[in-house]
This record gives sequence, C-alpha cells and structure tokens, in this order.
Amino acid sequence: MFGAFWTNGQICSATSRLLLQEGIASEFLRKLATWASSIKISDPLEKDCRLGPLVSDSQVCCILFYCSILVFPAK
Repeated sequence: MFGAFWTNGQICSATSRLLLQEGIASEFLRKLATWASSIKISDPLEKDCRLGPLVSDSQVCCILFYCSILVFPAK
C-alpha cells in the first residue's frame, strides 16, 4: 500500500489493486479507509503533509480513469 499513498500513485510501482481473502476483506477495508482518511493532504511544503498535488493534467486523467473503473462487491 506504500506505493499508492507515498507518491500519490504516480509511479510505476504504485499499487493499483488489492487481492483480499474474503474472510478479512470487510475488516481490512474498514481499517484501510480509517487510515487513509487520516492522511494529511496539503501543500507539500507544509509540515506533516503526506499527499500533495498531482504532477500533470495527464496524471489527473489517469487517476480519474482508475476511479471510474473501481469495482465494489454487491451487498
């Protein structure tokens, strides 16, 4: 998960998928969402910033594409 968050997902080793055992998926995703929501998003020059701006318009398009194809299991 480090690659997905450390560089805003902008490098070739960024994690783009999670393969989870069904028995732990709900708990894992709950903990991941809690952790991810605690990440400070701000100006990269600001103290304790962990996520800043994307590097280019093409990177924004790439990330929006991945957001558009997210798959969530039916409830």
